[in-house]
Amino acid sequence: PEIGVKRYRPSRHILKDKGKITLLIDSEVLEHFEKRAEKEHSASCQIQINEELRRIMERDQKQEKKNKEKVTA
Repeated sequence: PEIGVKRYRPSRHILKDKGKITLLIDSEVLEHFEKRAEKEHSASCQIQINEELRRIMERDQKQEKKNKEKVTA
């Protein structure tokens, strides 16, 4: 590169719409997801836990929407 031009490598992972927290998880729950992550072609335990939490969230949101529709009907 030219003098004064810094070389950089773009980040491999861009954390978009992510928040960082410290979370205590029961050891047997963590072990379960770690075992699942050990399987070939499996997502990491962090990704799997996030996907499961998202399913619960989306299920709850659907239920809340149904409840609101019942109230307004």
